[in-house]
Amino acid sequence: MDALELLKQDHQKVKKLLTSATETEDKNEQKRLFKEIKTELDTHARLEETIFYPAVQEHEDLKNMVFESLEEHRQVKTLLRELSRVTAGSDKFKAKLKVLNDDVEHHAEEEEEGKMFPKVRKAFDSNELEELGQELEAAKQKSGCGKLADGSITVKMKCHALALFPMHRLTSFYQGRKTHIKVTLIHNPSAGDDSQPSGDRIVEMIQSAGHKVKYHSSKEKDWKKALKRRCDIIAVAGGDGTVGKVARRLVGSSTPIAILPVGTANNIGHALGLTGRALEPLILEWESARRINFDIGEAEGPWGSNYFVEGVGVGLFAATMLNIRERKDPILAAEVCREAEITRVLQILKEQVEKHRPER
Repeated sequence: MDALELLKQDHQKVKKLLTSATETEDKNEQKRLFKEIKTELDTHARLEETIFYPAVQEHEDLKNMVFESLEEHRQVKTLLRELSRVTAGSDKFKAKLKVLNDDVEHHAEEEEEGKMFPKVRKAFDSNELEELGQELEAAKQKSGCGKLADGSITVKMKCHALALFPMHRLTSFYQGRKTHIKVTLIHNPSAGDDSQPSGDRIVEMIQSAGHKVKYHSSKEKDWKKALKRRCDIIAVAGGDGTVGKVARRLVGSSTPIAILPVGTANNIGHALGLTGRALEPLILEWESARRINFDIGEAEGPWGSNYFVEGVGVGLFAATMLNIRERKDPILAAEVCREAEITRVLQILKEQVEKHRPER
């Protein structure tokens, strides 16, 4: 089943539960139904926010719709927290439940019949939607198995050949002869500042070293397909975010990644000793480089599991950073002084503290 049909099924299931909950006069039944509704909505939101929306956001023209949906998710989550603190069957509970029902109806209608789902169907081919649906289904089954209590997270480490480390032999068949390495280049054209080389210039550098290269921008929707094509090296020209996106999709692959650090922080490149050097020497050293293993983390929680490369965060500060990124705050988006920026971030942090009261 493709992703859109799967999400529509989720919407229908929750709407039926909400109808039953609002119509019943039995407070125990209402309490039971609300518990099921909360579980379904929590799981649905996690799947959309961790799998579906990130995939949709890779298309520039769909980003604003994702931000709108995330804001609607925030409103629903607030209502769920409030309902959890109110006695089932009470007038206050019934009133809030009706508001929740209206919000869910609106959210489902906006996604299904508005612009999002129709535009997603046009932007993704049938195979991509099927693969996304399988990913959603697998995560849903994992989150519903009851192995983890709601909100608990485990973190484990996996080992994967993530990068090439210069100055040593890559593989034995490169010895003693000039070899044309087949390179798939994934480039983030917006990484770093204006001093960084363009995609065309990086292609020239790789070709000048005698290698064959196929260029793909990380801003284009087809870049993920390029990772499945046969090549000797996948070169990533970008910052830590781009490296992470590529690496997470190559867990279990035998194709090594060569990092060309052209981002702002380049923490992963720095850990491998690749920063502070011109790109041409790094590219020339690919022929004599050796593979090294780089640890990939896996965070597992009620939403399923997700790989991470540089780090993982939970709690108030992580939630605040996500909130800032998702809502595209107009003050932070504008060119303001550092003091105004810090003032705004502290204000958002305060809002988060007020919304997330400690619970037993």
